Amino acid sequence: MRIKDVANVYLGKELRTGAATYNGEETVLGTAMMLIGENSRVVAKAMADKLIEVQKSLPAGVIVEPVYDRTNLVDKTIATVQKTCLKGRYWSSSFYCYCLGISLVRLLPPWLFRSVCYLLLLAWWAIESQVT
Repeated sequence: MRIKDVANVYLGKELRTGAATYNGEETVLGTAMMLIGENSRVVAKAMADKLIEVQKSLPAGVIVEPVYDRTNLVDKTIATVQKTCLKGRYWSSSFYCYCLGISLVRLLPPWLFRSVCYLLLLAWWAIESQVT
């Protein structure tokens, strides 16, 4: 007995391997891949610009809407790194001044030494109160 004796054999459509949903409805989903070593901020901006360009070429009623935009995440990450670097600079210069403080107290007038300490405290306050 052969398969052709009990069934019709023909080439069919490609098997569906997955589906995307958005707000509970089936949708078309595209993913942008970033190459290793690329600047994520530049790639995210270029992708947003490209989506605007693609939207202009689509028929009426069809819209392109970004579901996940990394731009905000990238900007917040960069701000966190900058703040951490500023804190590191503050602490290293504070430690340096503290270590030299004993010598500075002898070399500088007390009012000038106090002013330097106040400036360091002011710098720390500025770093901590920085809005990210």
